[in-house]
Amino acid sequence: MYELIKKYKDLDIAVVCRTIAPVQKRRLKEFCKVYEFRNEPIECDVAIINWDTTIIDYLPERIWKENLPKGSKCGIYQGVHADYTHPAMGPLPQDPRIKEYLCITREQMDKFPLMTDATNYRLCRNPLNIEDKDTLVIVSPTRLTKQKGGELMLQLANELENQGTPFIWFVITTDEYLDDAIFHNKNVIWIRNRLDVSGFLKLADWVVLPSECEGDSYTIKEALYRGIPIVARHLKYFDEYGIKDGKNALFIDDFNVEKIAKKMKKRLNFTFKPIEDGYKELFIPSKSHYEKDKAKKYKLKCIAWLGFDDIVENRHINYGETIEVNEERAEELLGFRGCFDESNDTIKTW
Repeated sequence: MYELIKKYKDLDIAVVCRTIAPVQKRRLKEFCKVYEFRNEPIECDVAIINWDTTIIDYLPERIWKENLPKGSKCGIYQGVHADYTHPAMGPLPQDPRIKEYLCITREQMDKFPLMTDATNYRLCRNPLNIEDKDTLVIVSPTRLTKQKGGELMLQLANELENQGTPFIWFVITTDEYLDDAIFHNKNVIWIRNRLDVSGFLKLADWVVLPSECEGDSYTIKEALYRGIPIVARHLKYFDEYGIKDGKNALFIDDFNVEKIAKKMKKRLNFTFKPIEDGYKELFIPSKSHYEKDKAKKYKLKCIAWLGFDDIVENRHINYGETIEVNEERAEELLGFRGCFDESNDTIKTW
């Protein structure tokens, strides 16, 4: 209905409905009148109805099929928006006063004779006009203790919604620190704690972390390294890193949430120079032999009478069978009683 009205809004057109969600009514009223039906007579030249045919009793008799003069564009049309041959859908509601049934696909047209004996049907596809409305993507990988600013995050989410800003907010957090209040906003999606947050950060227009204090936040640093602006309280150490309000950050507090929500509609563009760490000065120059150790092979023999199902090789290992594995796999298998390392003939369990 929204797509239909949006496309044909310049015509003298209105929507009549028995019930409607307030949010749907508001967006339809951008384009036309919306009437909630109260069993009053309806005056129109063309009526396009859907499943509920009882509305026909309130339409003018002059547009009933039997009263239409030949060639008239007036009439009652019913949209066929489902496959009524499917048992889950039930029979197609019909009425002899309907001028034509509107099948939205050729498949429905082909199936229409199976739905009814009526022959007054034609193809009329659903309209669609793509709207380019940007949706802000916000990401917050953080614990949700009070110190991390969960209440301020909720204020910001509600203010973005109040301002009509389309957004989706991924909060990646741990169960034990969960502040339920923030998830009362329908645009906020809670994701249980996970290690692969980088994929979410790639999607982000903003990273929000309004902590009251931080040592050196990895969330903030990773966002800035990726060129993603942050929303955060102003912390003293930001100054030494070159984190500046309006340049690569918006500094939020309890009193400027409305102002910050407005500014977030336009993303900040910047480059951020990675910060050098000091650990190179601490380590002794050496060469890793980890990869060589991982490549070392171990022979393990199964001494479990019934053998075991190996989920890595996806097969059953029989009693007495010897398998060759790398160090990491050897450690895993030797954790189960029933294998020993043939290289030193000693049963390993730990």
